[in-house]
Amino acid sequence: MRQTLKSSKTAIRVTLKNADERFRLPLKRWVHLQMVHRRYGERAPKQGGVIWVDPLAICGHMEPAGWRFLRAKTGFDGGALAGGNWDEKYTRWVSFTSIDPFRSCYDHWVEGKGWDETQLYQSYVGQLRRGERCRFQSLDELAAKYSRLDGIFERIREEKRMSTRWDDLVRVSISRGGRLIWGPDGRHRICIAICTGMKEMPARLGFVHIEGIEALQSLRSRDVAI
Repeated sequence: MRQTLKSSKTAIRVTLKNADERFRLPLKRWVHLQMVHRRYGERAPKQGGVIWVDPLAICGHMEPAGWRFLRAKTGFDGGALAGGNWDEKYTRWVSFTSIDPFRSCYDHWVEGKGWDETQLYQSYVGQLRRGERCRFQSLDELAAKYSRLDGIFERIREEKRMSTRWDDLVRVSISRGGRLIWGPDGRHRICIAICTGMKEMPARLGFVHIEGIEALQSLRSRDVAI
């Protein structure tokens, strides 16, 4: 009986999500385009836009709840203008180079330490051994993840450029003061850009505060430098 109820609830959630994707979000997008973007013409962001940012200028992290809120509000999955206080409510302002995983990535890729000597890696190992909730299911999965990161790092260092494939891009939003906000995901890409000495990196345009629209113009369509 419980299993049947659980299955029914799951089916209802899936149905509602599909309906949201097919009907409500497209309507929200259309209304947002007409009521907000239309006023700014070509200066307005576009969904699917790519911008070029200085990785060292990134100074905020958007919480997952912030992205969900803005998606529900605008109907867009990034590439949209949005007013309000979202850039303060859902952003943790911090110097990127002062946090993990950057410190651990720097220790490994620049200082030459093994992953197992870095703080972040050791914290994951500790969580797994204690049976605590962790983003990895096993030590093998953890090792495989960081081995893949090494492969990406070496390729970018050799080619002196980052991939501009949509699925590879870090999401970067712009606050009312023009400050750059990454996330919710993509932190390792930023670490790689900084550790390889990249001056600019490609990013998937996230949300832009209406009061930060001028900052957007200088970030569009520039060649990457390393």
